[in-house]
Amino acid sequence: MLDQVTKLVALTSIQLGETIYVTPFWNWVLTFNRGAAFSFLASEDGWQRWFFTVLALGVSGWIAFMLRQHPAQKLLSLALALIMGGALGNVIDRIRFGAVVDFVQWHAAGYYWPAFNVADSAITVGAVLMVLDQFVAGAPPGKGTSMTETAITVQPDSFLTLHYRLSGLDGTEHVSTFDMSPATLQMGGGQLAASLEACLLGLGAGEHHVFQLEADDAFGQHNPRLVERIARSALPSEMELKVNSLIEFAAPDGAVPGASGGVAGLLRELTDTVAVFDFNHPLAGQPVRFEVKIIGIL
Repeated sequence: MLDQVTKLVALTSIQLGETIYVTPFWNWVLTFNRGAAFSFLASEDGWQRWFFTVLALGVSGWIAFMLRQHPAQKLLSLALALIMGGALGNVIDRIRFGAVVDFVQWHAAGYYWPAFNVADSAITVGAVLMVLDQFVAGAPPGKGTSMTETAITVQPDSFLTLHYRLSGLDGTEHVSTFDMSPATLQMGGGQLAASLEACLLGLGAGEHHVFQLEADDAFGQHNPRLVERIARSALPSEMELKVNSLIEFAAPDGAVPGASGGVAGLLRELTDTVAVFDFNHPLAGQPVRFEVKIIGIL
C-alpha cells in the first residue's frame, strides 16, 4: 500500500524528465523502467513486461509457500515478506503501465545510482534481513535445523543474495557491492550477463571466488560502429552532460525512456559542439575479474 501511495504522489507531482533537488545527494525524479535492475532488457520490444510479471508472481508464490512452511522463523519470514511485497508492488506497475515507476535518485561525486522506489527498498531490506538471518537463525545440534542452513547450491533458477565485484586485470574496479548492502539476483532473470551467471552455478552459501574471463567470455569485443558523434545542438538542452557518465536516451517517439529503441551510452568526449557517445558495454573488449561471495540461496 505504501509503495502504491508514494508512486501515485510521484505521478501527480513530478513531470517526466523533471529533477527536483532535495539534498546534495538526493533528487526526486520520475522515470519508467521497462526492464529489470539497472534497466536491463528495458530496450526490448515489450515481451519483458510479461516475462518479469510472471517471474515475480512465480517467486512470490514460492515465497508464500515457504512462509507457510516456516512460520516460527520470524526474521526470515519478515525478510521473505518484504521481498514478496516489493516484487508484487512492481508487478502492479507492470500490469498498469507496462513499466515500473521509479522516483528516488541518489548521487555522489557525479555518479548517479539508478532511480528506485519503495518496493525496491523493501526488496533490499528483505535481502539484508536474509543475511542477518544467516547469523541468528542457526540452531544448536539436536535443536532442529534452520531453513537457511540447508546445504544447497546455486541452480539456474535460484534467488540469491551476494556480493560481487567487476574489475580489470590491472585491478581497476568498475562496480562492487562489497562496501555496501549485498545485491539480490534472480538467476535467469537477465540481471547479469549469462557468462557471469554461469560462474555462479554450483556455488554454495559462504563461498568466495574470483573468476578471470577473457573479453569474448565476458561482454564481447568492442564494436567501433557503436561509437557515435552527436552534435550538442541535437541534444535536449536540459540533458546534463558529464564525461564518463551514462546517458539514457528516450525512444524516438518520445515515449517512456527505456522503451523499444531507447538506449544508454557512455559519454566519452565532450567539446563545445560535439558529444561522443559509446553505446558498447563499458567493459566490452576487456578481460575482467569477477569476484563473488554467495551470502544466501533460495
